[in-house]
Amino acid sequence: MLSWSTTLALLMLSTSGATGSDTPEPRVGGKWLPCGRTAALRGDLSPGLAGSHPRELVDGLRGRMFFTADDGEHGRELWASTGPGGVGTHLVKDILPGAESSGARELVQMGGTTYFVANDGEHGAELWKSDGTDVGTVLVKDVWPGQAGAGPQELLVVNGVLYFTADDGVHGRELWRSDGTEAGTALLHELVPGPGDAGIHQLTSWSRQLVFVSNDAQGRPTLWKSTGLVNGLTPLFSSTLETAFSTLTPVNNRLFYLHHLGRGATDLYVTDTKTWRSTALRRFTGTPPHDLTAMGGGLYFGAGAGGFDTDSLGDELWKSDGTAQGTQLVADIALGPAGSSPSSLVVAGERLYFSADDQTRGRELWTSDGTAVGTTLVVDLRPGAEGGEPRGLVALQNHLFFSARVSGLGHQAWTSDGTAENTWPLDAVAIHLQDAEPRLFARSSWDVFFIANDGVHGHELWSLPFRPQESCTP
Repeated sequence: MLSWSTTLALLMLSTSGATGSDTPEPRVGGKWLPCGRTAALRGDLSPGLAGSHPRELVDGLRGRMFFTADDGEHGRELWASTGPGGVGTHLVKDILPGAESSGARELVQMGGTTYFVANDGEHGAELWKSDGTDVGTVLVKDVWPGQAGAGPQELLVVNGVLYFTADDGVHGRELWRSDGTEAGTALLHELVPGPGDAGIHQLTSWSRQLVFVSNDAQGRPTLWKSTGLVNGLTPLFSSTLETAFSTLTPVNNRLFYLHHLGRGATDLYVTDTKTWRSTALRRFTGTPPHDLTAMGGGLYFGAGAGGFDTDSLGDELWKSDGTAQGTQLVADIALGPAGSSPSSLVVAGERLYFSADDQTRGRELWTSDGTAVGTTLVVDLRPGAEGGEPRGLVALQNHLFFSARVSGLGHQAWTSDGTAENTWPLDAVAIHLQDAEPRLFARSSWDVFFIANDGVHGHELWSLPFRPQESCTP
């Protein structure tokens, strides 16, 4: 790999695309490419080193990226950016006027409208929506009338309906649904009658239905599915253990999840839309399964294992086809019990990409097609035992964006098409900083946005043109 000084000299010669993000929504087929290697600051929202600390980047369609930020004047509120074109980066609405924050959070997009939670000082924390304009940013419903606020959580869109948990002051925290109107926002299921908390969490979209975990009326942790109708609630599996379920992961017509048994033991379970039966696939007594990711009809994850059918293994890459026999180790990347600790698993095209440490080259970028021979190092980002430490991998149009170390500069933004020759860092955002901390890569229209700290403006919003190959300007 080229030295950073050589790479930086080459990158200084590159240029970015010329068209702005106010263009119509682009087609999604064909090959996409970063247009140049220089990201641009999309606004110094809070001048100085403090930064506005943007969070929760959500593509609002029509070339707008919604996020929350605190500019030091309005508190944390809803903002939007159109990248280098259009109206730029701007405050959408000061929901709680003045320096106090409305606490805007939990952004999701449904039908061209962005939904979120905010507190305007009059209604408490409630459900809001925005079309990107001040006048079009309004309260959906005052679920708990008055200043107490229902505190909506776990916002999730399933089959064109918004689901969330909320406490209306009468039924406790239960499951609600909304079509975006006040009349269409109502309590869906009361799992624990009365003012108590049902402990609803892990709302997940699976096979056009909602699945989630909560306590039943007897206090048992239970996995549920809901059709979205009042009488459409069905329990799938209940546990007598308090630790219960986590990490619900849909893979086509199967739903994988973890059943935590305590004392270092975790079972991988699966259920399917044909039988609706829950089946234990394998017990892991080492590192519990993590980073569960769907690819090609199978489940991939990191885990540590030991037992009668395997030698003691560290945290390595596993896969499952939904059967006990098909739940198996993919590759022992770091031979022996040390473990390569695969993390940040993402799928681009027909391959899996992840960060792993083979205990020789440090933590680097790896890829797998699901076989041992097809699990290989993509590139040694930072030669030597310390490694490039890639993290925060995001796949956008079969292209990878992530954060990794560059010699002498700490973490910077990188991009890759999955080949060694086309894996490279963007121009350094923070030349004089140890770490620019790039994160939260997300695409809106013809731009990839992310958060970074250049050492001058603090943590702010940046973007890089990213377009269909024929639309990049030479």
